[in-house]
This record gives sequence, C-alpha cells and structure tokens, in this order.
Amino acid sequence: MSEGYLDWMARFAGRELTARDIVVPLTAPEATISEAQLREAGDWWRERGVVLDDRRRVCFFGTFNSVFDFSGVRDAASRMAQEGSECQFVICGSGGHEREIREMMSGLPNVVFPGWVDSPKMAALARASIASLNPYRNIENFILNMPNKVVDALANGLPIVTSLTGVVQRMVEDEAVGFACTMEPGRDWYSAISRLLSDTDLQAAMSVRARALYDRRFAFEKVYGALVSHLESLAHDGP
Repeated sequence: MSEGYLDWMARFAGRELTARDIVVPLTAPEATISEAQLREAGDWWRERGVVLDDRRRVCFFGTFNSVFDFSGVRDAASRMAQEGSECQFVICGSGGHEREIREMMSGLPNVVFPGWVDSPKMAALARASIASLNPYRNIENFILNMPNKVVDALANGLPIVTSLTGVVQRMVEDEAVGFACTMEPGRDWYSAISRLLSDTDLQAAMSVRARALYDRRFAFEKVYGALVSHLESLAHDGP
C-alpha cells in the first residue's frame, strides 16, 4: 500500500526489489453526492451548531480507537478557546475510546462531537473546513503506511495536519500539502492550524495541491487501471 511497506517486505524477504514489485494504494471510488444532498447535510450541521457559511474549522473523520492520540489537538483547541478564536474542531466518529476522547475535550466550547456521519455530511463539512486532522500515534504500522483517512483528505482537497512521521510526513512535506506536527518549536498542532487560519493564500494553495496529488497518485480509476495492466503484464511474461 505504500513505499514504506514495499521496502519492509523486501527486507523481510531478503531480496532486492524488481520492476514486478509495485505500490498499490488503498483507495476507493469517490461517492457521487448531489447538490440536494449537500443542502440537506448543511441543514443537519446547522442544527448541531456547525454553520457552514464560513471556513474557520478543522475536521476529523474516523473510528475512536487506540491508534489516535488527541492530546495535541486538545491543547490547540484549548489555547484557541482561551484566545477567543472562532475556529471549530469538529470531531466525527464513534468507537471504543469515544468516552475518553470526549472527556479529554470536556469544557471546550469550540469542540463539536456530532457522532458518525454519512458521505453527504462528510462532503459538506469538508467543503467548509480548512484542514483534516490526522492525529495518529507513531506505531510502525502507520509510520510505514498511507492510511485511508489521509487519502480521503486529499480527495476532499483538505490540507493534512498530522503527528505521523515516516511515509505520511515525507509526502506532506515533499508535496507541501499540510503540516507534520513534531516536538520541534513551532511545529505543533496550534501553530499549524493557526497558520492555515491566518494565511488564506497558503491554505488555498495547499488545498489545490492536495486534490492534484490525489488525482495523480490515488484516484481509484488510475490505481485500479495500473494494477490491472501490471497483472496482465505479469501473466504475459510468466514466472
């Protein structure tokens, strides 16, 4: 699914990579969503205190489990709440760690937990957000991997703010499609989100690059077509 995994597998197998070894990103066809569905989704969000008329928000979509660490996101939300920033943190999903994450964010008026959302609601929210939050823990599986939530963010044209090192950090920095939050000064969640809020030109440029990167490397039709062609060539060439 990623260059990191391909390299790991070659080391594990004790052999050199060849032209027969390729990366096939985990991706899926994009959902077709009508304008009527988007309008309905906008009404649904408004009822939950998320007015999509402006774009001063960041979003998360996923399952609340142990692979995520929201402590950095909480610190950024807390600091912005103290400053009176209007930035909303909309954290969508459910899962076994939901109570823990909700308790972590308790008392923060700028954090919204709408629960699990469907494709139209995700699309409507993404259009009115400035970035996608990807607070993965740095465990080997994700350091080597390209998580599908990162690919989804690119498809939505959302700059990525992440704590991941490895494959995702290299892509984010090499392609200039977001920020990798590290322990270095000025490279935390607050700094990254604040910069996207204050520099609309930067945010817009990252958004355009994110979608272009998706079209170039992760679009389902392109990935699937390349896989089919590769398998056909393997069958033709034989062992």
